[in-house]
Amino acid sequence: MPEQENNFPNAGQRKKCWDARDAYFECVESNGEDKCKELRTTFESSCSKTWVKYFYRRRDFEKYKKTIEYEGFKPVNENEKQ
Repeated sequence: MPEQENNFPNAGQRKKCWDARDAYFECVESNGEDKCKELRTTFESSCSKTWVKYFYRRRDFEKYKKTIEYEGFKPVNENEKQ
């Protein structure tokens, strides 16, 4: 899909991208990133660069949000920094 960076993906291309994303993120959750390199390559080659960037950022935000929900917000104490 990278060659069509300026075009909108059709339904088949979107499905291929989403399926590759889901497979990669499921693998990472279950096995860690080291064991999912091939799925990462498939994911990144099936989606446009902007989509890949968005999906990574969204995943990071969702993980952060889940941490805040379970552990609560912990502000940094300025005195502890030093």
